[in-house]
Amino acid sequence: MIVEPLPRTQHPASALLVVEVAQTSQARDRDKARDYAAVAVPEYWIVDLVARAVMVHRSPLAGVYDEAVTYGDGETISPLLPGEPAVEVSDLLG
Repeated sequence: MIVEPLPRTQHPASALLVVEVAQTSQARDRDKARDYAAVAVPEYWIVDLVARAVMVHRSPLAGVYDEAVTYGDGETISPLLPGEPAVEVSDLLG
């Protein structure tokens, strides 16, 4: 899976998956979940380098994500994006 930054002109509402990488911004990134859910981004991941975990938010409904699951080292995440391969959490964490 290739993840590229959004162009500055692209609104997050058109994104199918947003990935934030956090080393010091975990609280701010968790707050952003409301913003992404409000515009119905289907999937939002926070790669927490300190906790060595990936928080996956899915199923936006009325401005909140209905599903939030945390994955750790040794686990695999299957993106909702059609045709995208599963991702090893340890590959994201380095």
